[in-house]
Amino acid sequence: MVQHKRKVKSSHGSLIFYPRKAVRKPPEVKGLSSEILKISQNTAYIQFQSKFFLKLYRRLGEEADNELEVVRFLNEHGFANIPAFEGGIEYRQPKSEPMSIGLLQAYVQSESDAWTYTLDEAGRFFERVLSRKEEAGALPVPPESLLNTDLESIPPLVRELLGGVHLEMAQLLGRRTAEMHKILASSQEANFSPISFTAIHQRSLFQSMRISATRTLQSLNRLMKRLPEDTQRDASAILAAEKDILSLLRKVMERKLSGTRIRIHGDYHLAQLLYTGKDFFLFGFEGGPENTMEERKLKRSPLLDLASMMVSFYSAAHSALNKHASMRKEDLPLLEPWEELWFRYVSGLFLSSYLKTAGNAQFLPSDLAEIKMLLYVFLLDRAIHELGNNLDNPESISTHIKGILSLLKSTEREKASME
Repeated sequence: MVQHKRKVKSSHGSLIFYPRKAVRKPPEVKGLSSEILKISQNTAYIQFQSKFFLKLYRRLGEEADNELEVVRFLNEHGFANIPAFEGGIEYRQPKSEPMSIGLLQAYVQSESDAWTYTLDEAGRFFERVLSRKEEAGALPVPPESLLNTDLESIPPLVRELLGGVHLEMAQLLGRRTAEMHKILASSQEANFSPISFTAIHQRSLFQSMRISATRTLQSLNRLMKRLPEDTQRDASAILAAEKDILSLLRKVMERKLSGTRIRIHGDYHLAQLLYTGKDFFLFGFEGGPENTMEERKLKRSPLLDLASMMVSFYSAAHSALNKHASMRKEDLPLLEPWEELWFRYVSGLFLSSYLKTAGNAQFLPSDLAEIKMLLYVFLLDRAIHELGNNLDNPESISTHIKGILSLLKSTEREKASME
């Protein structure tokens, strides 16, 4: 129906099926069987053998419009690392704007999503550390800054423990992320043209982060008595640091920010990537589920996507450690310090590769201190956001609390270089 531009009419409106821009030879679709892969609260996923993937939106007009717009834009402007746009479905009523209800994309053969791949790699890292603990000796000193990490600076033994291919994949993901942002910032179309930061936007950004952080910390405080004793200690440390947290978040409005705001992914984490064994394909451009339709289309700093991905790296490392500890709890004291080292090297390589690929792109601040400040602000905001989203999941609370504490320590070490 999509390929042949079919229309289905009813007494209230019409369903419009439309393909991508004309091609010389449309793909063969006769006889394709379909399979429902997943039905969630907002979406249903249908696969047509190894040819197509259809995403149906159960809430009309919200995330669908944003995702279709961004996917089509990236496809039409040459970004190769998303499943190709093949068509869409709209619902149209008289005197109303069309509402998108379906997105058809080419099927991408993959080994897994990037979350599963990273979880496995982190698990293998901890196994290597245990098997070579005598050779590894004392824990190597991790890089002082996430922005100063490169492959050559990693000690040879640590590089072996981390896994050479995985480190290359972290760098590749940084490049793909920068390539996406460069294309999203390349147009002068109204919906995609970059815009400058304003005092009003910066103040609004801080207020949004402040409200989110305050609500999450209040909710955490109410949960305290139900948390395990060790998690209570860490949670108390975060609650005691509330003033420091808000002080760091406030930095986004203490000076005029350089760089520009652009359309970004908006919900960028490892589960939003397909891993083919050699490359990554991005999907899930509908935006953060907590945001309204208008908020999903807002232009933001691309550093927010980076922060979201780096928080996802930390969650993967901690999940892998917890999985190992569930089988061999006695290994935990030895492995816990290595978790931070894994995160700093892997996310540091991802970040340095991104910055190298982005180069002097106008959407990035020209001042490295400003990049560092914004990155740490967004890292803290995203980590608190993830904690707030998982307060009803006892197994995840400890992960996100430890991530926030780690970030607070890092920002304290680097405070002078962010001024």
